[in-house]
Amino acid sequence: MPSESAYRLIPADDPSEARTVSLGADAAGRSTGKAEGELVRLARLGSLLDSSPHASIVHSSGVIRWANQAAAAVLATTPEELVGQSLLRFIAPESRRAAIERLRSILGGGDLPRDTTELVVTTSSGRMVVEARAALTTWEGEPAIHAVLWDVTSRRAEADQLGWEATHDALTGLLNRSGILAILDQALAPTAEADAEPVRVVMVDLDGFKAVNDLLGHNAGDRILAQVGARLAKACGSLPVGRLGGDEFLVVLDQPALDETGFLGHLADAITIQVAIPDGSDLVVGASLGLAAGAPGATSLSALLGAADRAMYRTKRSGRRASLGSALSRAESRVEGGRRGLDGVQLPHEPERFGGPG
Repeated sequence: MPSESAYRLIPADDPSEARTVSLGADAAGRSTGKAEGELVRLARLGSLLDSSPHASIVHSSGVIRWANQAAAAVLATTPEELVGQSLLRFIAPESRRAAIERLRSILGGGDLPRDTTELVVTTSSGRMVVEARAALTTWEGEPAIHAVLWDVTSRRAEADQLGWEATHDALTGLLNRSGILAILDQALAPTAEADAEPVRVVMVDLDGFKAVNDLLGHNAGDRILAQVGARLAKACGSLPVGRLGGDEFLVVLDQPALDETGFLGHLADAITIQVAIPDGSDLVVGASLGLAAGAPGATSLSALLGAADRAMYRTKRSGRRASLGSALSRAESRVEGGRRGLDGVQLPHEPERFGGPG
């Protein structure tokens, strides 16, 4: 019986030609009808593999030994150019570890994995996401791996978009309520560290926003919220920040070394907006901030949010600088027109103007 490499080279579009070539390869005497029929069958099988719509490659020792047309199309090259290439050349760095672990599992003789492996590959056409499924085989008498690939780039992009939409607010681009609360809930989970840092949050509630909606309409209000979202994202940097709903936002201070006073001043500065209205006067949109802290494993999510909310409303009522609240509350501050200080940080007297609708 011919080797695997041999039958793949036999053209099968013309069965008579396949038979002639096969008989030539079997000149040692294998000319019985049964052997001839087997050679033709193998030739046809090779043709089916070559023309299969499923991208297939065979590799051993990390080197590609054979690839069909579909695999070459996925990897933006030709079958001839693929043969002899290192498999890792086409796998993006972030996916190489997963690929190597899967290959070791297959070559180790254990149970073949029933699931697929998702990998990022790089080609001359760019990056794409593929799913791969592999099985142990032989090639020219040596152990090899036969892998089948599917391009799932579009499907992965759609899934990522759906995942983003599930955790983010469409208007502001910030995390939505479920997204930010999931992060906070994880931060409050019990920890084995005896001296775990407290979990600090800042509740942000806009002041003057209702007047914008009443005088200029909801479209202008949405523009303000979108602008506040962009400013919060920039001011918070890598800190988790989300929109709880309406004009209320939450920031999780997950950096222990972060200075509360300086950050709150920076945050209030970023949010303050002066809005021009048709009668020539201005509306100032500021924010009331409530800062609270809780202990991982000891403070519940609802308790910490309640403390921050109470701190924020005390600030809103008092109009004064930060003051101590409950055991959980660290500080509260009020920003109104940018004319009051915050824990010794003087806010700007001239908020940025927003021209209203138009």
